[in-house]
Amino acid sequence: MIRLLYKNLLFSRYLIYGDTLVLDLWEFICRYLPVASGTPPDLIDIGCGSGAFSLGAALRGYRAIGLSWDKANQAKAESRAKQLALDGLTEFPIGDARHLAKLSFGHARFDYALCMENAEHILNDKKLLSDIADLLKPGGVLIFSAPYRFYKAISDGDNGPFPLEETGWHVRRGYSKIEVRDLLECCSLHCEEIGFFSGFLSQKATWLLRVLSRKVGYKLAWILLLPLRPLVFLFDRFTLGLWPGYSITAVAIKSRFRVHD
Repeated sequence: MIRLLYKNLLFSRYLIYGDTLVLDLWEFICRYLPVASGTPPDLIDIGCGSGAFSLGAALRGYRAIGLSWDKANQAKAESRAKQLALDGLTEFPIGDARHLAKLSFGHARFDYALCMENAEHILNDKKLLSDIADLLKPGGVLIFSAPYRFYKAISDGDNGPFPLEETGWHVRRGYSKIEVRDLLECCSLHCEEIGFFSGFLSQKATWLLRVLSRKVGYKLAWILLLPLRPLVFLFDRFTLGLWPGYSITAVAIKSRFRVHD
């Protein structure tokens, strides 16, 4: 019990050092990623960043693969996995999400897939979601998020212009509810639920973090805003009906019978 508590505290340190939007996404993931017991279910985290969500899934009892093209981030994730004694439950291979079919993960292997704030970076998002569906077992679950098309910009760059080629930045502003549902359903991923995350308080806290970071550096800006975080956590969800969420979220189930185009 003490060891598990220590691991969770250490993981929390990795998670909370980001902006509040990251915490919002982890809260959303936890709603649909139940704590596993027995044989660890297989999970793949597409575009895993520095591996925080993959590590969190492993702490919840999953065997997690975090995929990214970024060698530095993957090395950081592997180091964190060792610190948490999770290297036996996690892998962080280097790979391109645009070419999932070429990677040796095995067909219909995973019980869960995470695709968090990744599809907006990829021009052929339909191929991305189709490839993810191929990796899921029948009945497997996709947990998805992307920017909401109608969010209010936090920074000037949120409004574009968006490049016509993949540069690492967003190639589209985001997705509407209809667009998310159509994207998932055309890939034989039955959309169970669509929602929103990161309301007014979370967005404003993130805006303030970005502004202060330019003036005093990220670490000091993060410390200065730390007292606001409990308020954001407690009250932000009540603003979602009054202010557009920054992210649109979805949970989808892979159909038992795959329909290909």
